[in-house]
Amino acid sequence: MKVFRKNTRELLVNQKKFICLVDEGDINVKMRIYSGIHKSSFVEITFEWGVVQRINLYKPNIMAKIISHLLDQGWDPFSKNQILRIEDGLSFIEKRSLG
Repeated sequence: MKVFRKNTRELLVNQKKFICLVDEGDINVKMRIYSGIHKSSFVEITFEWGVVQRINLYKPNIMAKIISHLLDQGWDPFSKNQILRIEDGLSFIEKRSLG
């Protein structure tokens, strides 16, 4: 039986604090990225289990690449209620060569 877990990591990207939460569920894995300021602003990326085995979401450099790309694309985590949900994490990663 698989034991599901949540893993939280803080990191700095462009001298700004972010909190990354990887939540392993029974069907998929969700990665949430919060700014260090507002918990109401986040990005949630959903991955299938097979993807997580190929791309190690727990590596700080993978997390930092994802955050940098989201910031470059206009996500503003420092304003309240800035929510972005990405349902196909594999497509998101592969199209941008982030993994």
